[in-house]
Amino acid sequence: MLSRIIAAFCIIDDALQALGYKDDPQAKTPASAILTLAILAAMELGGKHNKALALAKDLRLFTYVPSPSRFNRRLHALYPFFLPLRKIAPSGLTHLLAQAWKNLHQAQAYALDTFPLPACENIRAPRSRLCKIAPAGLTPDKAYRGFIPSKRVYFHGPKLHLLVDDGKFIHGQPEGLPCRVV
Repeated sequence: MLSRIIAAFCIIDDALQALGYKDDPQAKTPASAILTLAILAAMELGGKHNKALALAKDLRLFTYVPSPSRFNRRLHALYPFFLPLRKIAPSGLTHLLAQAWKNLHQAQAYALDTFPLPACENIRAPRSRLCKIAPAGLTPDKAYRGFIPSKRVYFHGPKLHLLVDDGKFIHGQPEGLPCRVV
């Protein structure tokens, strides 16, 4: 995880320099550190900024880690820079970070994980708008219906296939196995 944080910081710092962004001289924490902590919170900690700040303090990632209030103010002030950062790479900043992390993380073992994404419960399926939209070739009553044997329940929604390595890194959907509707 530490190598991914460092890679994200380097990419974001170089991107902000390429955009010509200058930090305020009074700021104790650079803007690239704020954006790195926000991405760390989103990717690893379920979007919890407080946990990202605590982790940064524990690991001593930066010389100064701001308080949650100051972090939130700085992050909201940096929102206009998210759009230019997304335009740097053809598919966006997250794609650029994902490619860098894939190159950094060479896994020894991979797992194919398949799980349902339930849109509604079985009893609510006739009233649900999501379950009435049928993909090509399926009737609306059978469009999103599937069975989870371990729970012994039916579900209505798509089934997702993901390729995951031993370091909990999602490599995306495997070729030939798209997110399919059951």
